[in-house]
Amino acid sequence: MKRLREAQQRVQDLKRQLANLADACLQQDARVVELEAKLAELEPYRSFVEQVSQQEHGG
Repeated sequence: MKRLREAQQRVQDLKRQLANLADACLQQDARVVELEAKLAELEPYRSFVEQVSQQEHGG
């Protein structure tokens, strides 16, 4: 019976770890979405700076 309880405890521990990892992945995905939105927001500025830089260097 002891081995069964230990195995059940191990399963519960693994389920908790899996839930934590899933939560971390969701948070990371949300952060990536935020950063991609910010990048898209800043794209016109990057393009403008690139154009100015090319003009300054005779491009």
